[in-house]
Amino acid sequence: MGDSAFPVALDAGYVLLGAAPDLALLDGRILAVVTRADEFSTDHFAYLKRLGKVMPGSKTVYYLENVGQAGEGEFVQFPVIGASPTAGIPVVEQIWKVLGTLF
Repeated sequence: MGDSAFPVALDAGYVLLGAAPDLALLDGRILAVVTRADEFSTDHFAYLKRLGKVMPGSKTVYYLENVGQAGEGEFVQFPVIGASPTAGIPVVEQIWKVLGTLF
């Protein structure tokens, strides 16, 4: 919903999703991501973004790049067993790779 991914995806269109393999194989791919503000939050936010680079010095925090003509990128963190969450950065709850769009 919305126009932040225009022209890659149009409002009221459909996004075809597939299972996301290992994060290391998704560099530069467009993803659908659902996040929470932190590990205890019940509010969820959904994004259609391109997986950018990992934040220097981190193994869990990545930049999600804008794919459209409007909107902004977003830093998110992917949960890793044994790694403590970084405060103030949304936590990824679900992830899919985008296979295509239908208008």
